[in-house]
Amino acid sequence: MWQQRADYLYVLPAIVVMLVVIAYPVYYTIDLSFFKTPPGLQLRDKIFVGMDNYSAILGSDVFWRVTLNTVIWTLASTIIACISEVGERFGASYVADVLVGSKSARVRENGHDALPAYNSGEGYTRDQWLRFVQEMVRKGFITSTGGRYPVLVLNDRSRAVVEGSLPVPLTEPEPAGVVAAETADDYDEVLFARLRQLRKVVADLEHVPPFVVFHDRSLKEMAKYYPRTGVAFLQVYGVSEGKLQRYGRMFLDAIDKHCAEAGIAPERRRG
Repeated sequence: MWQQRADYLYVLPAIVVMLVVIAYPVYYTIDLSFFKTPPGLQLRDKIFVGMDNYSAILGSDVFWRVTLNTVIWTLASTIIACISEVGERFGASYVADVLVGSKSARVRENGHDALPAYNSGEGYTRDQWLRFVQEMVRKGFITSTGGRYPVLVLNDRSRAVVEGSLPVPLTEPEPAGVVAAETADDYDEVLFARLRQLRKVVADLEHVPPFVVFHDRSLKEMAKYYPRTGVAFLQVYGVSEGKLQRYGRMFLDAIDKHCAEAGIAPERRRG
């Protein structure tokens, strides 16, 4: 059963988001046809008006809450799928090795480099996956057996996570070595603190962990380079087109306000 569920872990979130994106312009056009269309407006014009509002759904709290919660759900489901695929016979370190595609002799000898879960954790470090697993164990979403060599086994809460009936709040740990490297860089600590406060407000409104909005590294780069434009904002670590559309204006406004108050010259700013 776990294997069957694992086959759909990456397909279902994409289908849900795609259906929302595709259906909205059509719905809005129909809605305009009956309620909001000025007299004499042609069907072609109605469609364009509907598409003009297409960006509204992409920027809406509902759309992004679904999307961001799907990211967290995928992290948890990826771990659960890996535990299931290795037969619930290994510990957290081994599961993390499989997720990051370790080429260790043990993984190869067990044939786990041929599993769908192998290297399915691309984008996160081994340390991050290990801490994700440990957090899920602490919160009861995975069971760790006792003994000298504890193994990870799934439970009813694991099943509820995969079914989507139980939310899993995760926090993103800093991988070893990254914190020291980042804090050695020069960045505006006052602006960094302000951006963290803004991130916290946004995360609370969207009911997601702060790291889903922006990683600390992203905020430090904003506080170092003071981006002025959307193009410059996209050069910041972790900023995608989607995040630019969703959060760009409010974070750029906060940076502009800080620069004006602190007397930071335009030539010191990127973009």
